[in-house]
Amino acid sequence: LIFLIGAITAFLLLNLIKIMFIVVVHNLLHRKKDDECSLCVQIKEQSENLSTPLPYFEWLKRVMMASALTIGLTAGITLAANMVLGMSGYGSPIAVVVNLLFVAVIACIIGTWNIFTSYFVVLHGLNFQTASAAAVDLITKHARRVAEFVILISVIYSASVLVGNAFIQLWQFSLLGKSDLFASILFMLISMLWLTMNNALFNVAFFIFFDKTVKATP
Repeated sequence: LIFLIGAITAFLLLNLIKIMFIVVVHNLLHRKKDDECSLCVQIKEQSENLSTPLPYFEWLKRVMMASALTIGLTAGITLAANMVLGMSGYGSPIAVVVNLLFVAVIACIIGTWNIFTSYFVVLHGLNFQTASAAAVDLITKHARRVAEFVILISVIYSASVLVGNAFIQLWQFSLLGKSDLFASILFMLISMLWLTMNNALFNVAFFIFFDKTVKATP
């Protein structure tokens, strides 16, 4: 029960943080009048009338639906792929690699759909069904451009994770080696800062890509 409550709380908080992050990055990038989107209009109305808050609760419901569907689909496809591999007796190492690549590609596609759906919900005020369909439309109509961007940003992110992992190894080594406490804390803080910077870079890059591709029209 404690685990379930903790998981639900974490799920709520992470999706709320995602929405807040989108709003913050939006405020940094949408300063020109020609960039005006639904969120720009809502923020303008809020500044003129303080009694009109941003619809965080509505956004949260829609974004959580996308996240839950992403987790369910990714988990389901992963289990199905492993079952197929298991029934074939795992076969050669090539089969295992192909299975892993298949799951990774599907996870990337579903993850990209999740991110785009969240942007359509928060930036353009679409309901879940419309935002979901718009995200699918964006991925299919701009398949090559989206694929190139996702591959590029994934390679950069993976390389950054390897560097971050080196910092974590140094932190663990300093703990096991019983070196001074200052070195352990320093490597721990560097690891956390590196992880934060990587995730910020990854999400801002996705936001800019989406913003350049999808423009609001009156």
